[in-house]
Amino acid sequence: MDGKPCLGNQDGTGTDCEVIVHSKFRIADCGLNNINSKIKNYSKFYNNCIMSLYINYDFVKNVSQRWRWGIVAIYTLAIYAFLPFGPRFWRVVLRQWGDSINYLGWFLICVLGVYFLIYLIFQKEVREPAVYIAFFLISFACIVILKYMCSTGPERFHPLIYGILGCIIFWAFKNDVKKTRVYLYTTILVFLLGVIDESIQGLLPMRVFDVKDIFMDWLSAGMAELFIAFVLKPSICGSVVN
Repeated sequence: MDGKPCLGNQDGTGTDCEVIVHSKFRIADCGLNNINSKIKNYSKFYNNCIMSLYINYDFVKNVSQRWRWGIVAIYTLAIYAFLPFGPRFWRVVLRQWGDSINYLGWFLICVLGVYFLIYLIFQKEVREPAVYIAFFLISFACIVILKYMCSTGPERFHPLIYGILGCIIFWAFKNDVKKTRVYLYTTILVFLLGVIDESIQGLLPMRVFDVKDIFMDWLSAGMAELFIAFVLKPSICGSVVN
């Protein structure tokens, strides 16, 4: 270009400058279309992931109180019924799996932790930093319990078993007891059930009564209650109890 104006094309389609400008707009449009299509594909992928992770928990809310306490009773009786067969069961498991059983409790609790983190981020869409701080603090406390209070593989199932027990007792209590007492009542009942558990073991051959296990069971249920109170934060609409 030596200062001359743009000349028209021989085919009459316009000046060279106009052709260049139109070409640039066409390229820009293609770039925007590619970006938009990528965004749409990502959005579709994200929505598909959310739908695959989404679980409707409304059926849990519709369970009657009789059935809730029935589930608590069945679960508790299953724990007690397993006590006479526990040593033999764990011997068979250790013979088949060896030392890898020591990590099974860790694995199951880590899977639950990852699931609840995904649930908070994608399904419940929690944006409060305090909830995630509570999540990681309680998770760290559970790791400490597993590391320093549970020396064997079978003992590492205590936090899981009694954590679940604490959750379903809370679930049974929360429609009957007002908010300020439901956590207290749940903790007391789990403690009493743990005492009964250890008392039965004291009467059985090859089992012993262990105060440490009672404390660990109660602490595990306490971690579950803290998780419910500060992370899940369910609505509690129990009746007023005097």
